[in-house]
Amino acid sequence: MTLRRLGALALITVLVLASCSSSGPKPAATPSTAPSTTVAPPKRVAAEPGKFSVDGTTITGPDGQPFVPVGANMLGPESFWATSTIGLSGTAKQWGFNTIRLNTCLPGGCDGLGAAWPINDDLDAIVREYTAAGLVVMIEMHQVKPGAFPEGAELERIKRWWTDVASRFAGNPYVWFNL
Repeated sequence: MTLRRLGALALITVLVLASCSSSGPKPAATPSTAPSTTVAPPKRVAAEPGKFSVDGTTITGPDGQPFVPVGANMLGPESFWATSTIGLSGTAKQWGFNTIRLNTCLPGGCDGLGAAWPINDDLDAIVREYTAAGLVVMIEMHQVKPGAFPEGAELERIKRWWTDVASRFAGNPYVWFNL
């Protein structure tokens, strides 16, 4: 397994763990001065029918079977090329995908990435098509340059966008969020 695949799997596992927790994020542990002799096993997150769950390092799909994300980046709203994502869920399934990572930008396009193409601006239609086909849609925001942190008005725009997206798709276990 390549380092890139391991990194992607670790990120997805963290996202699933965070989204499956019913009690919210836990505070960070404080360092201990005494060495620990035992390590507690990861807490099992109880599976709910029709949802994803995590037990240790295993993601279990809504069908009760182990789920290993396999897929590729695809274009979402205000993305960088004029290539349609709508209509390709069948092709994604033929290629063996069970997940797509949907690269998105805020209205007007991502800063510094060139033109914003409106061809994929119907996020709801993309999510409907791919999740109906049984594919996970991981929505990812490309707005901020790697290593940068948004501030002021840009941060507020991003927060409003994510709040809207999370509210719209909160009930769909096949929609994951790549913050």
